Amino acid sequence: MPTFYQFAAHLERGQPARIDFRISALSQRDGISRILNDSGIHIVDTGRIFCSINDCGYVSKDGCVLMTDDSHLSLWGAKLFGRALLDTDPLFSQWAGATAAVHVSRDLTTCHKPVPVSDRGHVS
Repeated sequence: MPTFYQFAAHLERGQPARIDFRISALSQRDGISRILNDSGIHIVDTGRIFCSINDCGYVSKDGCVLMTDDSHLSLWGAKLFGRALLDTDPLFSQWAGATAAVHVSRDLTTCHKPVPVSDRGHVS
């Protein structure tokens, strides 16, 4: 997965975190990719999938936080990522038909929205 350095600090300040694809891009290098493919290992381009659900940010298009820390998906992020994986990856898409009825529904237990900076410390 892509890494967001100092994710929590950026989220707390309401600022965009810097995304880094260096680690996730290693398996995409020609030499490594060829070795993995020749060994029968399927490579998932997590960066492409991640950016398809949120324009490469740590908040989804509908405002839900996708990460729990610098490099781990939240429950909401995992749901969106899993759906995108089933919809777009050739290996996983073979199972998409069986889960076509599964949809990502917004609910309070999985969708956490960042608290706006102006609302912090204000108790209603």
